[in-house]
Amino acid sequence: MRDGDSVFSVINEATCIVMPSLFEVFGLVALEAMQMGRPVIVSHVGGLPEIVSPGERGLLIPLREFPRENDSPLERVKWDNSFREKQQTRNQTDSTPILCDAMETLLTNQQETIQMGARSREWALKTYLLEENVNQYEELFKQCL
Repeated sequence: MRDGDSVFSVINEATCIVMPSLFEVFGLVALEAMQMGRPVIVSHVGGLPEIVSPGERGLLIPLREFPRENDSPLERVKWDNSFREKQQTRNQTDSTPILCDAMETLLTNQQETIQMGARSREWALKTYLLEENVNQYEELFKQCL
């Protein structure tokens, strides 16, 4: 990023946005990129799988084997901690070749990348409207009172 550039101007110049995160709660940057019509390549972690429909609005990269759905929260934390330790000792993820393939796919298939970006934008603008989200938060707060 050059001095004076905003995040949005950088996203606007990008073909796609790549987020090979090991941990991600929601992925606001991915959502902002999608709202700007950019497909995203993201890790299958946190809330990212909820916003990226593989092959339709972006690409999901598996960074690891996932804990089973019926694992307790404690088992998931133990699993995440052991995974983090392994990643730190290896200093890379096992999915580097998959990530490279995903980037190559979007960078060499311009028409599909443009279409994926358009689908991302349409979905993100329809699904995450500011007014709608504010109303949902207000309703949630009312229920808590």
